[in-house]
Amino acid sequence: APTDGPDLLARITAPSQSTALPIRRVTPASVDGLDAHGWRDLIDSAMRGTWAFAGGELLIALPPAMTVIDIDGDLPPRALAFAAAPEVARALTLFDLTGSVAIDFPTLEAKGDRTEILTRFDDAMASPCERTAPNGFGLMQVVSRVERPSLLHILHANRRLSHTLALLRQAERAGGRGALHITAHP
Repeated sequence: APTDGPDLLARITAPSQSTALPIRRVTPASVDGLDAHGWRDLIDSAMRGTWAFAGGELLIALPPAMTVIDIDGDLPPRALAFAAAPEVARALTLFDLTGSVAIDFPTLEAKGDRTEILTRFDDAMASPCERTAPNGFGLMQVVSRVERPSLLHILHANRRLSHTLALLRQAERAGGRGALHITAHP
């Protein structure tokens, strides 16, 4: 019969997952190490469906069939595409975006420029995937195995709950004494 699987702590401390990295439990009373490493910024970015980088931004949409990433920015198209390629890889990894992902790079006619996009993407991609080369219109597809919902899918599935939990996390770390009044957007 189906049963609950192991929780996150059990999974990361399992002998098959042993790593040289220390595992530290984070509690409301402890120093906010997650925030010190950009957790709040990552969650804000995921809630907005954006990923900013020098000279541009990835706009991430979650239609039912696949994830779509559009690249926008102030740089010339070639420079924007080159700057965006490793950022697409970082965003896919940090947001745990899997399945079918379509990326709309700026149109680059030179095949060598499109090859450079692939090189920059491949050098930065930390997760296993298959991908196509960008076509003449800049469209590239990345496909990887879906093992769980992505951070964006989790946050966007129930925005009210996501915002409420973020507000409660902020409140539990407010410190001080006495009553704490929390105000949320309706």
